[in-house]
Amino acid sequence: MRSNNHIAPFFSKSITPSFGLNHLGLRNAAEDLFTLLIPGLNGVTQRVRYYSFYCWITGEFIRLYSEQNHNKAEEYRLFIRKSELLLALIQAHRDPSIIGIPGITFALSTIASGDSIIDLLKCVDRPDNNRRTEGTYWANPGGILRQYYSASMKDLALLPSLQNFPSMSVPSQASDNLPEGIILGEDLGKAFGISIGKETAEKFISCVQRSRVIMDDLDAMKENLVMKDFDDIGFERELLIDMLNQKDFPANESDNRFLRRDTIKLFLKYCKNDRKEGKDAIMFPTVTYQKVLAGEADDDCSLGWYAYHINDRWQYHMSVIFSCLLEMLQKEGGWVAIKDIAGRLAKGMYNAFVSKPSITLGEVCELINKGELSRFEFGTIEEEAADAMVSLLTLYCENRNQFEIVEAYKEAFRELRRSDFFSLMTELDGLLEAPFESFLIEFITTKIIYRHHTVSLMKYSATRVASNKFLMEDGFIRFLEQTECSATAPRIDSLIEYLTDLGLLKDMMPTPDAIQRYELN
Repeated sequence: MRSNNHIAPFFSKSITPSFGLNHLGLRNAAEDLFTLLIPGLNGVTQRVRYYSFYCWITGEFIRLYSEQNHNKAEEYRLFIRKSELLLALIQAHRDPSIIGIPGITFALSTIASGDSIIDLLKCVDRPDNNRRTEGTYWANPGGILRQYYSASMKDLALLPSLQNFPSMSVPSQASDNLPEGIILGEDLGKAFGISIGKETAEKFISCVQRSRVIMDDLDAMKENLVMKDFDDIGFERELLIDMLNQKDFPANESDNRFLRRDTIKLFLKYCKNDRKEGKDAIMFPTVTYQKVLAGEADDDCSLGWYAYHINDRWQYHMSVIFSCLLEMLQKEGGWVAIKDIAGRLAKGMYNAFVSKPSITLGEVCELINKGELSRFEFGTIEEEAADAMVSLLTLYCENRNQFEIVEAYKEAFRELRRSDFFSLMTELDGLLEAPFESFLIEFITTKIIYRHHTVSLMKYSATRVASNKFLMEDGFIRFLEQTECSATAPRIDSLIEYLTDLGLLKDMMPTPDAIQRYELN
């Protein structure tokens, strides 16, 4: 390696590695679950009022430009980009400490420059106007809408694409024949326009059309265009809350599900009754998992978060073992036989587990069941990997006899057919008589080494991005790059921001309004 490039054995061209997180392909199971459990949110859509804003501004574009015959798609792109920047400038001018506003860093620096007139067009595209966006407020040519919000708003049936212009989206309306009870983008956009007032709306559109704004304009609009911590926008707020509580459509078009609404209620109950000081959102899936195992919850939403916790822990601990393997491999400094590196790591893990000369996987599980083998402090690579294996086998032991729970989960989430931790549990059921050290060697070889090699080849075939962390050839491997271990991010942080902005959550506790709406007493 030289300057983070792979030089050998790629003689024709150096390959820059990928620094992704899913190097074993195991994060998909957890991510599929939270996509179903909280549809319409993602990790970067932090401000719920942007849903209203985009419904309004795209509706305004259609109103103003529908009769024109020039390049509608390019006009749309520039109109949206200028609108996004103007909104960020207003927020920066209103409150320089605000967070969660896309483009806020550029907006703050633009205001700090002291220019009396801000040229919006110059800030969103380079002077040759050739869709070049380097150095502008947002690198993606499609703006924040395309990169962050578009997919989520389609999942909420708010902003479908125009059939004749796939790069353009417009608010959904009554003629789209959506199911009864679905909030229409057209209605949400109109409510936003009413909330900000006619004068503010007209000034905003005027600034976008003439592509410039002055400080007096920002002053005039800052009181009505508030994108964070609002709970006094009347009908618009009610529509946003109804939007979050509505049927999961079209993400779950075939089923009459309300998993997003149920997740909100479950999370608010957690905040009210179960949240410990300093633990906040990170413990929500864990607490739900424990309640399901204790027989205190059996609804579909709780079962989904129960399975999410299991699959997220699975991918995390597998990543820890993979990272330990890579650390051992890095110390070798050259080509190592797969059987040798897997054998050495397995031997070290075995010695960290037990002192008996021979023990089976089933006997190890019995020690875990009796509480005689639990997680421990570690200092060596092998002990760290052994600790992760203890956690994996603890998950297996806690759930191997929970037949009713597992079957209820599989029935509730029939569409999730990909490999997950429950598939691994079935494999472990058939290996309980296997010598534990032999099991570890096979596990490291097949579930870690060969799996990563297969996943990296599939990724390269699809994307031409090299994500392999080692080279493999003729039964030997050689270190290339270390990886990080992290839990998945199930959108709970975004949900907290939404509920806080809407006045349903304050200081991580449900407000009286939330308690009444969701019957949390």
